[in-house]
Amino acid sequence: MRHLFSLLLIIISPSVFGQPLFPVPIEGKYGFIDNSGQLIIPAIFEEEAEFVNNFAIIQQQDAQIKVIDTTGKILKTFIDPNPNVYFEHYFSEGLLAAFDKSSESYGFIDEKGNWAIKPKYYDVLDFSNGLAAVWENADMHVDTGSGCGTPVTHEKWGYIDKFGNYKIKSQFSSATPFMNGIAIVDNQFIDTNGNIIPDGQITDTIQLYRKAQFNHALVYGNPNIWVPFNDENFEACNIKFKYEGLDKYGFKDYNGNIVIQPIYDGAHFFSEELAGIEYPKGKWGYINCSGQIVVEPQYQFVDFFSEGLGAVQKNGKWGFIDKTGKLVIPFEYDESSKFKNGMAKVEKNGKTIYLNKKGEIIWKEK
Repeated sequence: MRHLFSLLLIIISPSVFGQPLFPVPIEGKYGFIDNSGQLIIPAIFEEEAEFVNNFAIIQQQDAQIKVIDTTGKILKTFIDPNPNVYFEHYFSEGLLAAFDKSSESYGFIDEKGNWAIKPKYYDVLDFSNGLAAVWENADMHVDTGSGCGTPVTHEKWGYIDKFGNYKIKSQFSSATPFMNGIAIVDNQFIDTNGNIIPDGQITDTIQLYRKAQFNHALVYGNPNIWVPFNDENFEACNIKFKYEGLDKYGFKDYNGNIVIQPIYDGAHFFSEELAGIEYPKGKWGYINCSGQIVVEPQYQFVDFFSEGLGAVQKNGKWGFIDKTGKLVIPFEYDESSKFKNGMAKVEKNGKTIYLNKKGEIIWKEK
């Protein structure tokens, strides 16, 4: 059974209202500001959380788990351990995967907090394209490969609809959610009827990326391939690999072809068609998808680009540059993060600060 996280959770649920909100610490508690710095939701929460698609879940120290919208309205309150549930997934297509501690199994809760699909699964994935991958029986078998006879679980995944009916029977040792009608099981593509789609028929780059993300060692025959596990960092151009013989990094396309030779001492994933590279050792800059240097290596460290700006470090302080290498926000922050919805959270002298893309301070912790 994988570890259950219950302190900080995020809901994804469709909404047609709301605005980007950002968590801020105020006197030991957390509230939310908008991108003008105005406090929209008072600092009444014990835990920090993030809004995604206008909803968030926050667990309080009194064990109350609250679902809130971007107005601060509490849509639902769950009490732990009554109704005896852990949340570690997202609302997906109106249902939230939840772990029932009394039966030690997963089911799905609707937006009113009722069991829409009763808990009986050993593990589940979120709903997408009307289906959810589920693993119902935790069959055990002896791991003969280890030489010690250790019992291990034997995964057997299938897919159910929102009524809990199997649409694709349990038969796979691994599975992913569907995206645009395609899922990846046992390192093969399938459609929503469970039919295998030959690799040669897949031309969508993001599907090839998902397959590489799902099992890059099998796809490329090389365990030293790095694929971003956060879809936020997905880029259509290249993925990173390490050539052990030289202890250097390069990049391949999603068919496994080398497109940028392994000459770098360090490298990041691509973001907004630029990747941070270390070349020579100790100096970081950026290359484009063709491997051309766009920003000369000169920094102590660099981060991903987001919304046209990248955080770079010099002499222990962080600032932000644009894609030409022009310094937009000076080097004066101790910590930095990517821009999101026009704001970046930074830290200076132990205080949280939010900046806009001009470098103006929108909100500062007192």
